[in-house]
Amino acid sequence: MRKLFEKTILPLHHLLSGRNILPHLRQAQENEWLSADDLVALQTRRLRQLLNHAYRNVPFYRQRFLEAGLTPEDIQNASDLAQLPPLSKDELRSNIETLIAANYRRSDLIARST
Repeated sequence: MRKLFEKTILPLHHLLSGRNILPHLRQAQENEWLSADDLVALQTRRLRQLLNHAYRNVPFYRQRFLEAGLTPEDIQNASDLAQLPPLSKDELRSNIETLIAANYRRSDLIARST
């Protein structure tokens, strides 16, 4: 069943959507066997990369950090995220332009997709 999925369904999804998710699937399969400590380390590293990216490239999030008196370095692990103020749907809707990362082309964005 797994081979059918990887050899048939995923390539069809890529063809129809233009999104190649196979590398993400392979990475998830590799991570599946990490120890708990290694998984936490991976999650922390990726969280820090995401926060650094948001701070450097997304005006809205940079402003949120500044208003909270924080930098990405202040967030060392997932529990530190509580230092950031919560984000509402209304804030997202009213700040859509400043939520687009400066290092992405608008033409590469996918509307109505998360």
